[in-house]
Amino acid sequence: MSDMLRLAAFDAEASFQEPQANCPPNDSAGTDRGAAEAAAAAEHADGTAQAPALKDAAEIVEQIVQTAHQLRALLNSSLSEFELNDVRYTVLSIVGGRQESGCTQSELADALDQSESSISTLVDRMRTSGLLYRLRSKTDRRKRVLMLTDRGRSLMALADGRHRREVSELLTAFEPEERTALLALLRRLLAEIIERRSRGIGQSGSETRQAAA
Repeated sequence: MSDMLRLAAFDAEASFQEPQANCPPNDSAGTDRGAAEAAAAAEHADGTAQAPALKDAAEIVEQIVQTAHQLRALLNSSLSEFELNDVRYTVLSIVGGRQESGCTQSELADALDQSESSISTLVDRMRTSGLLYRLRSKTDRRKRVLMLTDRGRSLMALADGRHRREVSELLTAFEPEERTALLALLRRLLAEIIERRSRGIGQSGSETRQAAA
């Protein structure tokens, strides 16, 4: 029952009672209202204090997302000369780093944080482009591994040199200590994101980020 209904019921009941001398006033309703108002004021103050922090956090995330988008566009522009994009460059780098033993499609999917089914089209397209081929594993004949073709190795060498120059020139805008601090902050943020994802925080359903070919 609300405070107003309680007060109305009390007044109606009192009208039928004989007046009693020296009866102390019942102020419990006023006390309840005062407590409720104090709690509401405290909650409002807490929300007001949190608002700037939430706004700052949203702006930081938005800046990171925009920076990542612009950085990807910049790198893709420099890689387009070699008929590559950032995803294909990453695949060549991963497979090339395991050239002696080869890289299974499962290992590639794990490195890209993708499911095997989501990268199958990407792998097929890169095979069609003459960048990758499949081979029986030397250590386990039941497995087939991905290897770089001669064309894949050649493009990777050229693209890798361009990529290193591009990012080196980009970061000349920062002092050495600023680059160190930025790297530390990004590593902490990445670790936090990985930890939250591992606990299922912020995920709904079966989210899968598709790798662009």
